[in-house]
Amino acid sequence: LPHDASSTLFVDGLPSDCTRREAAHIFRPFIGFKEVRLVHKDAKRTTGEKLVLCFVEFMDAKCAATALEALQGYKFDENDPDSYVLRLTFAR
Repeated sequence: LPHDASSTLFVDGLPSDCTRREAAHIFRPFIGFKEVRLVHKDAKRTTGEKLVLCFVEFMDAKCAATALEALQGYKFDENDPDSYVLRLTFAR
């Protein structure tokens, strides 16, 4: 495991209208999945799109690392060439 590994993942690249349920569907199949926390914030930019902060909690860092490796670059909508793409890191 990397030295910065933790049991929580920070997920970037979710659509601004993503729900906790939609995010949970992506991560629930992974062993050790505990919960998804979503925070919707107003974006600092003038685009008007909301910012979505997503944290996914696992039982331990090993379970989180497995999900990170499997879902890095995951396309939110595989039929849309401009789909949102997930970028995962270990939360600090």
